[in-house]
Amino acid sequence: MGRQRELATADGIPWKLPVDVEHFRGYCAEKWLLAGRKTYQEMEGWFKNHNPIMLSRSAELQDVPVVGSVEEAVELCREAGGEELVVIGGAKTYEVAMPSATHLVLTLVDASFGDAVAFFPEWDATEWVLDHLVRHPADFDHEFAFEFRFLRRIF
Repeated sequence: MGRQRELATADGIPWKLPVDVEHFRGYCAEKWLLAGRKTYQEMEGWFKNHNPIMLSRSAELQDVPVVGSVEEAVELCREAGGEELVVIGGAKTYEVAMPSATHLVLTLVDASFGDAVAFFPEWDATEWVLDHLVRHPADFDHEFAFEFRFLRRIF
C-alpha cells in the first residue's frame, strides 16, 4: 500500500516492484489464499503453487472454491489441513477479514497516489506489534523505496 493506504488506481496497482512480487509469491507458496472476485480474476494464472479461495456472494467457478464469508474460508482451510489463510485482497476483502486477522504482512510503498480508488482499511496500531522489518531502496528496477512489515496482533 502507498503512504495513504492506497492499493490501486483505476488502472490497477500503481507500482512495479519485482522484489515485492517475488516476496509475495514466496510467502504465499503452497498456502491457502483468500481473494475477492475481482482480485481473483486479475490474478488468474498466478495460483500454480497456491490454494485459492474466492470470497463472493454470487460468483460460481468450477476451478476454485467460492465462499460467502471469511469464517467459511478459515474453516475450508482448516479442513484441508492448511496452517495459514492469507488474505490477498481486494480492499473489501481486507476490510471484512481484518477483525479476524492475527498477523499482517504489509508492503509499504514510499509514495502517494492521489488517483487511488481502493484503500487498505484503517487499523488500530495499538493492537499490533512489529515483529520484523525489511527495507528496500528505490533503484533501477524499483521506482519507489518500500518496506515489508511483519506485524502480530496483541490481544
